[in-house]
Amino acid sequence: MLTISPHGHARAGTLALVVAVALGPLSAQEQPPEFDCNRLNNSIAEIFTGIAAAQPVTAHNAQFKKGAVLLTDQRALQYRKFRLSDDTIAAAPKKKNPTVFREYMVGAEIHMCTPEKRTDLTGEPKGRYRMNCLVDADDDGKYEAIVPTGQIVRYNRITGKNVGYPYPPHPARTLPAPVTAIEDDSLAVPNPGLQPHVNIQYSAAALDGDAAAIRIDAAISMLPKESRFEGWADSETIPVALTGTDAQQVRAISLTLSKSGKKWLMDVSSAQRTRVTLQCDGTVIALPQSYTILYPKGQAVLKRQ
Repeated sequence: MLTISPHGHARAGTLALVVAVALGPLSAQEQPPEFDCNRLNNSIAEIFTGIAAAQPVTAHNAQFKKGAVLLTDQRALQYRKFRLSDDTIAAAPKKKNPTVFREYMVGAEIHMCTPEKRTDLTGEPKGRYRMNCLVDADDDGKYEAIVPTGQIVRYNRITGKNVGYPYPPHPARTLPAPVTAIEDDSLAVPNPGLQPHVNIQYSAAALDGDAAAIRIDAAISMLPKESRFEGWADSETIPVALTGTDAQQVRAISLTLSKSGKKWLMDVSSAQRTRVTLQCDGTVIALPQSYTILYPKGQAVLKRQ
């Protein structure tokens, strides 16, 4: 559960937010363990509020052959967007759109930060890539300072290990006037082509005689049209029958196979939503076999043991 106080801080809870139904029925023994939220201490992880609804996907009379993609389910991760209340500093110099601030987990608390460069406010030397976080030192509900925090990216995207601080600390700098953060869903995203998505892909893994198999890959991608699922993707292979014409349920899809000459044709439809959850107040995305923590400009995938 996420609770934000009037001054914009929040503490991490332990309740996971389930945003999609399971791949299939899970027994009590098969329920995924919760991520240890204490591992987020001293990190800067993105806060997400949900996952966009899945759209029905179908394929009719497509050829079923090894390597063929049956269906791809792509959904954007959602988050809240804020801007500064003072229009004179809401946007960076020579920029038209206001700087987008978001909620990030900094240590054990949630702060209002942006990965966008605001050297005009921070006074930090150019060439450094850090989060810029607002400061409300007196808890009066207004932010009176801004401070560069952490580093983008300080975690290895594959191992999740801390790679340290190459930049020296930079002190907080007082803003021209105290401001509040105003939520504004209409704000333009700085890099719309680099927004995180959950991708679930079903493909034909094998076809040999009377035997076939479906491969399921799940991954977090920063590119919504990304078709490659690299080494950090979760994968699962499930056998399917090539006899009969009845629909078969393969996790979240319904599959009907029919033979036409020497070829196998398939009708595919998405039967239900794939299981994806947000944990640690939305800082951790739990896929079927791993946890993914998204950081500004990067990500860390931690495989379950």
